Amino acid sequence: MGETIRLLAIDDNAERISKISDQITERYPEIKIEHPLDFKSLIQLIETNSYDCVISPNEFSQLNRTELLSRLSTVINLPIINYLGDTRLLGSSQEPNEHHSDQVSNDDKFGYRFLVERIKDTLRNRVMYGEKTFFPLPDTPKVVARGKELYIVYEDGSEAFWGLEAEDHIEEIANQMEMELRAVKWVKSEILRFLGGLTEIMKFINFPTNQIPIILFEGYRSILFIFKTIDESINRS
Repeated sequence: MGETIRLLAIDDNAERISKISDQITERYPEIKIEHPLDFKSLIQLIETNSYDCVISPNEFSQLNRTELLSRLSTVINLPIINYLGDTRLLGSSQEPNEHHSDQVSNDDKFGYRFLVERIKDTLRNRVMYGEKTFFPLPDTPKVVARGKELYIVYEDGSEAFWGLEAEDHIEEIANQMEMELRAVKWVKSEILRFLGGLTEIMKFINFPTNQIPIILFEGYRSILFIFKTIDESINRS
């Protein structure tokens, strides 16, 4: 990656992405942002340009974000960073100066600087870990709505009743649930894939085979506090 960072922005709100583009490039001239006006121009940009990263809102009002980004990641194999789609990013009056602390305040987590730092951190990690291929979200589980009832449909076709919801919001709830369940399944598969690769590396550098499971488990125990912090954060939200 050179000095210039090229971003492909996918957002169906032209006014929002134009403002984000202006605010970021004004502060960070090394970042160049391009965004398609429609699906045809998206394909043209992908075919004729190379990018370092994709940015998109958390939700699309007209596009199926889960499917689009999932398929896009398999085509161009780029990291995807999400920003708030329903809330305006903080403006320059709330941005810290260039000598900011490494500790990011809660308010600044919705600022342009924080978005840029996420992008740069992601690209640094990409260079550090090489051109790692991330698989798209799995196709299952599915969540289907039948009247007021929600059902989870698994890969083998079996179903499980989830619960009752108001009919006027049930499709939206079903879509959100499905994305989350598919993401959880993806995270599990990525962790298992990583552990498998880590096991092979440990074998390659001649760790005693019978000690590898113990070492992996102790490593897992040592980072449990991270998951505890995540759990506490979820419970506070």
